[in-house]
Amino acid sequence: MDTLYRFRLNDDGTIETQVIEEYEEWRDRYRWRGKSCTCWVKKKNLDKMFVNGVYSFDPDKDRAKLIMIQTLQSKAEECMKEYNKRMDMIHEIFNNN
Repeated sequence: MDTLYRFRLNDDGTIETQVIEEYEEWRDRYRWRGKSCTCWVKKKNLDKMFVNGVYSFDPDKDRAKLIMIQTLQSKAEECMKEYNKRMDMIHEIFNNN
């Protein structure tokens, strides 16, 4: 069985790697026993940023970092679009009243 990796983005910007060697395939996910609970990740969420981390069968930390950067940039762009939309609304209200 291939090794599963979890690359977790910490609040300070560091990336922590968790090696998961003992897991089972269950329905549409992989699950394993954590320290105090059963953990799992859906197969569709592999190689994507999900809950501040990337699960992958690829051990390349730089690849996981790139996935994180691209995801965060995309989210930031969406936030800026929403911000600009709201600011336009505020200006429209201010100018029409």
